[in-house]
Amino acid sequence: MPYLTYKGLQHVTHTQDPFRGTMNFPMYSDRRQPYSLFRVVETENDIEYHVCYGRDWESKEITEQKYNLLKGVRGKRVSKKDRDYEPYPFYETIAIPRALAIVRSDNTIEFVRDSYWQGDRKKMSEWIKPHSCYMFDSYRYSGNGLTAHANGQDVHMPIFKGLRLDAETLKPHESQNIQVFRKVVDRKRAKVLMEGYKDKLDVAHAMLKCLDMDTMMVSAKDLLEEHASKPDEGNWKYLGSDEAMRIGDNLLESGSEFEASLMYAMALGINGFSVYALESYGNGHTRYNTCEPKNVVPRIKTSLAKKAYETHKPFYEVEVPFMNTKGSEWGLRVVLNGVDVVR
Repeated sequence: MPYLTYKGLQHVTHTQDPFRGTMNFPMYSDRRQPYSLFRVVETENDIEYHVCYGRDWESKEITEQKYNLLKGVRGKRVSKKDRDYEPYPFYETIAIPRALAIVRSDNTIEFVRDSYWQGDRKKMSEWIKPHSCYMFDSYRYSGNGLTAHANGQDVHMPIFKGLRLDAETLKPHESQNIQVFRKVVDRKRAKVLMEGYKDKLDVAHAMLKCLDMDTMMVSAKDLLEEHASKPDEGNWKYLGSDEAMRIGDNLLESGSEFEASLMYAMALGINGFSVYALESYGNGHTRYNTCEPKNVVPRIKTSLAKKAYETHKPFYEVEVPFMNTKGSEWGLRVVLNGVDVVR
């Protein structure tokens, strides 16, 4: 199996036969993985290698006469437009190899997908640098990232469409000026967002710490029974998260801190506080893990803070080195040649 270097792929084209009737070469010498391949693509003055995994579908417009001719023929996918989003009145759908990256003669790898799924990442990790490269997906990187050992050092970087890296050193191509900004919470601005909750939830925390699990859950079930809607006059109950949040805010304002904390737990999906878990509690069902009373308010504070931060964004940005990117709980912003990258 070749590395994703120009010479490595070129060597395959000189020593192995392509798949029959194509200029597609296998990534593995045993040829038992036909969806792992690279295509030889001729440009004006050069040859590129398009590294592929799996299949994409391409639509090609055809005439009504050709549609009628090919309709029902096995091995042909022809369609007539009957939905607004379909591209042409009559078209043929053709399977093509699904490109993950382009390897060029300057020995660079260009990433060409908006995002890479689990199978894509496994293949790219294996092909870029076997045993020393791992491509992953993480909210801390706002998408795909890569960690590897290259040129005697460990590297950590975000991956995005249009990124070109040297196949040996994994350094960006000289034409690309990449800036990475890590989002950090401004504690002074964040503190203001939680002022309305902190003291009142501390009261609820003091009460909850004194309760056992059964007492807390019976109180939560009573609260659910009082506020949940019952569609179709049946036994089934429903309480949406937005509605539960609104009720919790009203209870907190009215001085019912204990009840408000239980309602927030339902709204925020704290362990054991879903409608189904509450209905099952005490009925012999043990499939739901339930948050202990002493941990309910700390979990609520964390979840409320996250919601507030996502809405009001009390962040400042710190620039970090591209080759040694440190992830952030709140994500990264990447700028390529002065333009924000959409990830």
